[in-house]
Amino acid sequence: MRYVFIQNPVAGKNGSTQAAVEAIAEHCRRLDLPAVFYRTEYAGHARELARKEAATGDEVRIYAIGGDGTLNETADGAAGYPNAAVGIFPCGSGNDFIRTFAGEQDTQAFLDVARQLSAPVRVLDSIDAGERSALNVCSIGLDAQVAHHMSKFKRLPFISGSMAYNLSLVMCLFGRLGNELTVTTDKGKVYQGQYLFALAANGCWYGGGYHCAPLALPDDGKLDFILIKNPGLLRLISLVGAYKNGRHLADPRFKELVTFLRGESMRVQARQTAHCNFDGECVALQEAVFTVRPAAFRFIDPVQYVQEEKTV
Repeated sequence: MRYVFIQNPVAGKNGSTQAAVEAIAEHCRRLDLPAVFYRTEYAGHARELARKEAATGDEVRIYAIGGDGTLNETADGAAGYPNAAVGIFPCGSGNDFIRTFAGEQDTQAFLDVARQLSAPVRVLDSIDAGERSALNVCSIGLDAQVAHHMSKFKRLPFISGSMAYNLSLVMCLFGRLGNELTVTTDKGKVYQGQYLFALAANGCWYGGGYHCAPLALPDDGKLDFILIKNPGLLRLISLVGAYKNGRHLADPRFKELVTFLRGESMRVQARQTAHCNFDGECVALQEAVFTVRPAAFRFIDPVQYVQEEKTV
């Protein structure tokens, strides 16, 4: 077994990735483990490094040291290689993907070096979005607009990922709310109207702690699709807290606003250009297709997460 660590030096704040590298390197030296360390130098570099290491054919564990974006690239590079497993030492601003396994309480398991290096491996799905891919959540509409603008706040000192998202949300609430969307599912169902956003979820959390898809399972060969209609500004403000805490699928206040579906593919068409989010990467477009990619990659899970049956 070889161990590869891909550090994104610009992820997180206050040298968090370097501190993780030093702890990992010391642990590997002490146990005389065959470890290789890389630092990314440009966008897409983690993908290239992971693919190069996976393509050797050796049994290898490849760990991203950074945030959700670094993990996304690393997993994409190793996808399709049965000899490669991918893990994450979460040092980014949001670290949302791991919450699906650790909730909000046990995220420290992902920073425990000994636990990470011996953790079991699970086979997980991902999201195919044409030229892009995602592990966690894709969306189009207001929440993607918030993700787009939160990068401005993340650069400020002492601003966490969740705080940056909240600040961006406040700013966006006073802009244009809602988009005219046409949503078509793989079952042939069509939904049309003024929506705040439409999302396709493989994981449960995004935006630095918003529990957007509380029933999503990352290994069931399906995606959770959630559409939320535009309720207007005043009503929306009163609902944000419930949405953040994942209560929108059960709260009666959302009954006429939320459509919840589970399937393999969803096409979203916007009448006007709208922001679209792919695990935090945001672009402006008018159409997107989100499709599940079953059993896409092998994931190292230090929480040894066992999915219990979830109920709304």
